[in-house]
Amino acid sequence: MQKSRYMAALMAFFFAFGLIMPGYATAITIFEEKKLWDEFYQTLSQQYTIIDDPVINRYVNGLGKKILAAAPPQPFEFHFHVIREDAINAFAAPAGHIFVFSGLFAIMENEDELAGILSHEIAHATCRHISTMIEQSKKTNMLTLAGIAAGILVGLGGAASAGSALTFGSLATGQSISIAYTREHEMQADQIGRTYLEKAGYSVYGLINALKSIRSREWFGKESVPAYLMTHPATGDRIVYLDNLVKGKKAPTPVKSYVFDLARARLIGMYESIDTAAARLSDMLAKDPENPAVLYGYGLVLTRKGKFEKGASMIQKALKIKDDPVMRIELGRIAYLSGKTDQAVEILTAIPGLERLGPFGLVYLARALLDKKKVPAAVLICEKLLAAYPENAQGLYVCGRAFGSYGDMANAHFYLGKYYAKTGDIANAIFHFNQALAATTDDGRKKEIEKLLSDLSHRRRQPVRRTDEVGM
Repeated sequence: MQKSRYMAALMAFFFAFGLIMPGYATAITIFEEKKLWDEFYQTLSQQYTIIDDPVINRYVNGLGKKILAAAPPQPFEFHFHVIREDAINAFAAPAGHIFVFSGLFAIMENEDELAGILSHEIAHATCRHISTMIEQSKKTNMLTLAGIAAGILVGLGGAASAGSALTFGSLATGQSISIAYTREHEMQADQIGRTYLEKAGYSVYGLINALKSIRSREWFGKESVPAYLMTHPATGDRIVYLDNLVKGKKAPTPVKSYVFDLARARLIGMYESIDTAAARLSDMLAKDPENPAVLYGYGLVLTRKGKFEKGASMIQKALKIKDDPVMRIELGRIAYLSGKTDQAVEILTAIPGLERLGPFGLVYLARALLDKKKVPAAVLICEKLLAAYPENAQGLYVCGRAFGSYGDMANAHFYLGKYYAKTGDIANAIFHFNQALAATTDDGRKKEIEKLLSDLSHRRRQPVRRTDEVGM
């Protein structure tokens, strides 16, 4: 009898929080959520810069999927992204997309802390909190999915009222709705996320320390409150709850992770403002002067300042401690940027499996070969680049130049058209696609260009800011 009452209470809990099928009935459908993601991303990319960097993306997706492996099968393929924004925040978007702001990533001290944040956001997604709230608000306000997506992400940078997680509005109808995580959502995401975290081999102390680090940045004045505290209510209660779970237990020493150190150092060195990055990395070096990832990050900052020799020297010091081809690519880039094209070609061609390490090494090798008037060799590199990274903006641009120098105007205009379309310059994209259409004799390519031109004619977007333009 007691067991029956316990099971009834347990079932009621799962029904209440949507963890079994009846809860899903209150959410938008999987098809609707996938469609909403498309609308969501279009608006997101107008308001924020999504970092397109192979080192950072590979690391964050690897960590996220390691945690996700502890969750039951999901209806979506999950993807993890980093937004270039100083705000301290993270959020779960529709259809299994998880976002972390660079400002939050930068203040994480170790992989355990970042894993804690990701586990919480993954739990929001697997519990379908957002899709459930959207469905409820959609019914109340009679809004379409496109209308919901139109005003997406207001407040994620910290401007929203306290407690508002995501705000959507319909530009067409003038209606608006506020979709806010509740205290119950937050506690459930911590409970579920904790199980994912521990099954993945991490300690709940990582999440506790991450929350305390965020909370410590709450100063007087609303404008100074970290955005995470506004978009994730009851942070203080969450800390108390999690602290009680580990009461009396000794905190384990966080596992040292070179890949975390490398991704964070690259994020800071490449994408934070130069002054902030220099100050932060200088402090990190003072604490850990032999950390190769931090030395590498500081070399990136020096390069951005135009101090190429000092930047190369710092990275060479890092390489003596940890021989990493990612750092060798940076040496090649520094050589190119400082006008040493022969040295750039020598460094980059000596890196084994360059095409497997992301697009940047191939991009700078192709640029160096073009500068040396070695056009056929540059075209060969571009063929590898386009095969491995067909949507990388730098790659599209340099390959458009290479094919133009080679006299292949059909491909030159096609790839330049794709570059301008990707970076939001619609007029230039249309010009180059029309030139490509006139120059090409391939029927399949013609159909592709016609489709691209049709899509462009329907786009009404502001230019998209892309971080893969760094260094162009």
